[in-house]
Amino acid sequence: MLLSRIRAIILAGVVLANAGCSTVAYYGQAVAGHLRIMAASRDIDDLVSSGNVDEQVAARLQLIQAMRRFAVTELGLPDNDSYSRYARLDREFVVWNVFAAPEFSTRAVTWCFAIVGCVGYRGYFAEADALGFARAERAAGRDVFVGGVDAYSTLGRLSDPVLSTFIDYSEPRTAALLFHELTHQLVYVDDDTVFNESFATAVADAGVHRWLRHRRADDQLDRFAAQRAWIDDATRLMLDYRARLDAVYVRDIPADAMRAEKTRLLDALYAEYLRVAAGHGIAADRIALSRDDVNNALVSSFDLYHRFVPAFAELLKRHDGDFHAFYDAVRSLAALPRPERHAELETLMLDGEVGT
Repeated sequence: MLLSRIRAIILAGVVLANAGCSTVAYYGQAVAGHLRIMAASRDIDDLVSSGNVDEQVAARLQLIQAMRRFAVTELGLPDNDSYSRYARLDREFVVWNVFAAPEFSTRAVTWCFAIVGCVGYRGYFAEADALGFARAERAAGRDVFVGGVDAYSTLGRLSDPVLSTFIDYSEPRTAALLFHELTHQLVYVDDDTVFNESFATAVADAGVHRWLRHRRADDQLDRFAAQRAWIDDATRLMLDYRARLDAVYVRDIPADAMRAEKTRLLDALYAEYLRVAAGHGIAADRIALSRDDVNNALVSSFDLYHRFVPAFAELLKRHDGDFHAFYDAVRSLAALPRPERHAELETLMLDGEVGT
């Protein structure tokens, strides 16, 4: 799998406000970046009816509008003006996310601000700004991973547009991205990135399956299942090695010895990652994830987006696929203090494993 695909699916869901810091410059680039995109956007219905857009793009925009209606009527996601406009950008990604972790910890570094609390990444509308911040984090002794992001959410505070950065994606991948971002508008908990991202990923997975069954697209459903199997295996691998690394980091040993053990484990992780990829039919020349990318920050990014996905899947199953009842249960979890919330999710995961 190309790293761009990993970034798109696993790192997708960047929240505009979530990437912030207290500096005026940071907020300035975030506000200016979003305003530039909105200024470039056009109403989709007007754009399609005008005939001033490529036929393939028009067809994709109409398909996305159908996905949007399905998200409201069948998945119970918010009904607002999000994804009613289209913006064509001159770059591959809309935002670049920076993840960081200490040298001897897989716990993601968080950045905090007043509106949305603390989150485990920072986003920049210019790649150069993201890389500059990443260099500063590395200079401070932290592990860093930078990933391009194809869409972001303003949590329903503003109308998020359809972007050219994902207009050419496959139908399942487009639907997953759309459902993921809309889920952030439904339930969002301050200071709990892993809850928010796992919840959105679980809704996207279930939503895509329901969408493709609705479309009777069995061939695409098979391809999506294969894609999810690869992501699930990669995630299990990353989380397994996260536990192994954490076991090393709590040991009372000299820093040089810990550093050597960390390198050994990350070498083994990358070798196993290549083996798993090959088992899913992914050729080595299609893997853009290099050994240099494999560090605590990358491992923490998998954890942030996927740790509790099985728990939310189990919760949806307990409500017989009724999304509205499921969302009520998620809101109840969201109301708990974070330690209790995570304990409930851990129990759900264990129950799901027993039931399989």
